[in-house]
Amino acid sequence: MLGLNRNLCTRQSFLTIVACTVFLIGLSNHRNSKDLPKNLPTVSMMEKIQLERKNLLKQKCRELKLQLNTNPLPARFKIEDRHQVMYCDVPKAATTNLKGLMLVLSGIVNMTDLPSLPRVKVHEKNEMRKLVVYGQAGILKERVGNYTKLMFVRHPYERLVSAYESKFGSTIINNRYQRRIGAKIIRKYRKNPTPIALEKCDDVTFPEFVNYVIDEWKLNKKLVDVHWLPAIDLCLPCSIEYDFIGKVETLEQDVSFLLEKLNETDLIPSFQAKQKAPQTTQSVWRQKMKQLSKQQIKDLTRIYAADFQIFGYPLDYSV
Repeated sequence: MLGLNRNLCTRQSFLTIVACTVFLIGLSNHRNSKDLPKNLPTVSMMEKIQLERKNLLKQKCRELKLQLNTNPLPARFKIEDRHQVMYCDVPKAATTNLKGLMLVLSGIVNMTDLPSLPRVKVHEKNEMRKLVVYGQAGILKERVGNYTKLMFVRHPYERLVSAYESKFGSTIINNRYQRRIGAKIIRKYRKNPTPIALEKCDDVTFPEFVNYVIDEWKLNKKLVDVHWLPAIDLCLPCSIEYDFIGKVETLEQDVSFLLEKLNETDLIPSFQAKQKAPQTTQSVWRQKMKQLSKQQIKDLTRIYAADFQIFGYPLDYSV
């Protein structure tokens, strides 16, 4: 690792060389520890990735003229005061892993207890402070200005398919989404639904779900469910300057780098051992997208166009 950065160090003054050398030796000791993964990118590589993500976001926000109003600030912010972190959670973007990590960082739970923590405790009924606790002035402004603001995103179509699978998939039994929304979808988008389908509401197809999402967006995007609302509308990244932008596709290396920045490297092995792998992979969501018509793909592209562009996901029409 020291060799990779030698050219950088030699172009600087003697004092800078010494400082750089000491830093890299210390970091190398961390990275070469028997407890830490061996395949993580270097700090300089991760700094470069973060800079590229943030620069792309700013560039696309300007090009698309997406400077949005931040009053009120996103209610999805979770506040972690011990490490001065504000996390805006995007549903279906590794939120179970990341909310659990926030609970550990805040001292509410231990990493060893995290796997046995009920799902409702991770997502809802916990002691993690939310933005609304602070109101919209005073102490809140101080946190917004000084805290590390972070968000994680996911490929828009993969996130959409993940939302469908978790709310209407074949393995889901009698949840409130099936009862409340599934019934609406079947009545509106299925020709001649059977009485049992209307009663159970447990066999919503992906194309039917997508029709609902598209119509919901066209009717009033402010009422779109958070599980498939575009990330740009959830966390306002064109209005709030985020310090850290992670991606589900690079979750392991992004979280490891974040923990290094927060001086919590001891948590890296435990987090990676305990993180839950996403159930919706690229092959799964691509197969689901093939069930859609060209018009449905076109409409979805309009809905998620900003997310694709500002977060650097390629607009792939071949799905």
